[in-house]
Amino acid sequence: MKGDTDLERLERQAWRKFYDDGLFDIFLGTMLAMMPVASMIETWLPNELSRMAVLVAVYAGLVLAFTLLRRGIVRPRLGTIKPTRERRRKVHGTTLVLAGSVLLGLLVWAVTALRGAGNTDFVDYIPLVFLLNATVVFAAMAYLLDVPRFYAYGPLFGMSIVVLEYSRTLLDIKIPVFVAFGLPALIIVGVGVYKLVRFLRDYPVRDPGTAIHENG
Repeated sequence: MKGDTDLERLERQAWRKFYDDGLFDIFLGTMLAMMPVASMIETWLPNELSRMAVLVAVYAGLVLAFTLLRRGIVRPRLGTIKPTRERRRKVHGTTLVLAGSVLLGLLVWAVTALRGAGNTDFVDYIPLVFLLNATVVFAAMAYLLDVPRFYAYGPLFGMSIVVLEYSRTLLDIKIPVFVAFGLPALIIVGVGVYKLVRFLRDYPVRDPGTAIHENG
């Protein structure tokens, strides 16, 4: 039993190394900081299809940049990893959680679009729904991917809209949208930069072709 426990601990440590670079944190913080871009594009482009195309292109570029950076920074230092069956199951679970989050986001967007039709019963609760959704999603990611700091990112994501909307409707205070999204994004990016600096210091470039294996 002790041997199984030791193997599980070593497996978890090996997997966590692939999130020690901080790039995913920087990616998440950048995504949050770019959310106000949607409102800016709305003023620039009157056509909804054009706005969607620009947003998709922006976020696709961000995903591509993140993928290339991880490939260029992490792989030369840690090699590659072959997940165990249990780890693959957890990653699959993370994918399902994220897919559910996207579906909920689309539902919230559809309800918001009904404002013009006078359906305001649910609109006032959208910030709380967003906060709950972000908290649950990031908690699931933290648990399934064994990255505890992700637990804190859900409230940071969700509170941006809560602060922005309720400060206006309840306190009659108009907080700039870039402040509401920028401050939590700055915290997340700051954590990522700190992790990245430590990662580059602690993990030198390995010999090409080195792989980290997880048995199972």
